[in-house]
Formats: sequence, structure tokens, C-alpha cells
Amino acid sequence: MAGLNVCVNFYEAALSVGAWRTVCSVSAPAERMLKVKGFVINTDGTDGSAKPIQYRLIRIDSGSGSSTGAAAHKANNALGATPVTVGARAYTTEPTYGSAAYTDATPHFYRGLFHPQGGITRDLTFDDIVVEEGTGLALQAKVPAGGSAVNATGHIAVEE
Repeated sequence: MAGLNVCVNFYEAALSVGAWRTVCSVSAPAERMLKVKGFVINTDGTDGSAKPIQYRLIRIDSGSGSSTGAAAHKANNALGATPVTVGARAYTTEPTYGSAAYTDATPHFYRGLFHPQGGITRDLTFDDIVVEEGTGLALQAKVPAGGSAVNATGHIAVEE
């Protein structure tokens, strides 16, 4: 990690009721780790009495799931370095997790809730969440039973 801050954006990820959906992920290349700086997720809910949206971070193996590539963008465009973070969004097949790379039975962490009319911003700068070389980290969200489907927008920020 050399101090290049980048983010991977996602937009209008459809969240349906009752199913976890990976809205965005970041993967570290084989030769470099990433430090997770934070994430943002907002939804377009309009019902003031709606049930909260659930979210969680999961550790995944790089390349798992089926998705659309998402470019990593530098936070400071004046720096000459080229980002090497691999981003993904618009998953059509959920990634797998809990493989041999992660022997912990529950690779989910930072679970939480937020209201669908708003969103959540988590600053993880001081939490020392590191994405190991050749692996990834995904942000997932779910509308609970009895809730209403929404679209989600946001990003994951990392330091290379």
C-alpha cells in the first residue's frame, strides 16, 4: 500500500426482497494488498415507514461470481500512478465465499442496517481492514421480508 486512494462506484443496483445482492466489490492484484478506507450505499426508497435495508461486507476469492467490471478511479487525479484495483458491479451471479482461503465459517463482517430513504457512510480508515493479494471484498445489501424493492448507488474506497 503506497498511499494511492481509489474508489470503485456502483449505481442503480436493484435490491429485491429477501435476497442478498452483491452491489460492488474490489479485488487486489496478485502482487499488492489493499486497505479498505470506507464505503457508501444509498437507496431510492420513498416510504417513511419502510423496513431498514441490511448490509454486510464479505471476503471473497478474486474472480468469483458473474459481474460487470467497474474502473477504479483515483481520488487525487494529480498523482501519476495508475490504479491496479479491480472493481466489479452489477452481479448476476453471487460470488462464493468461505473457501479454503478463508477458513472462518462466517466471512461476513460489519453488518448493519440503514433506512431506505437515506443511506450509510462507513469510514473504515482506522479499522485496518486489508484485502489480501489475489482476493476480494464485496459489499452486499438485502431488503428484508415485508420491505419494498429499491435501487442502490454508492462506492467502496481503498488505498493501494
